Amino acid sequence: MNLFLCLLTVTIWVLAQPLLCWISTNMSLWGTISFNLAVLINLIVAFFYPFDQLRNKPNESSAFHSHELDMLIWTALLVSLAVVITLPRSPGIKTLVASFILRLIYSIGIEPTLYMIGVVNVSSSCYLSLD
Repeated sequence: MNLFLCLLTVTIWVLAQPLLCWISTNMSLWGTISFNLAVLINLIVAFFYPFDQLRNKPNESSAFHSHELDMLIWTALLVSLAVVITLPRSPGIKTLVASFILRLIYSIGIEPTLYMIGVVNVSSSCYLSLD
């Protein structure tokens, strides 16, 4: 009986705080986001592993620093943003995130992009563990 009262008190306390209530009701969403970020980090490392090849100067001509690829990434980013604004569904959001990450890889490089994704993943995991 004492355990039941304790759980009831904690439940009432969590429901009284809107932020904690929202986080606790969306725990599966946060877990899915954390898992997807971990998979994304592994895919980026798998596709671009020899990082030394991609440290070319922007003035050098390479397949990675081509004008066509730059325009393709910008087009994908803008089209996916338009789709998310008009029809906010999961595939559109995933496409927007993927094109944004490709834009980051193309603009600032792979290693800083991996650091950014890692920081987002760790901070969201730490935020969940505080709950």
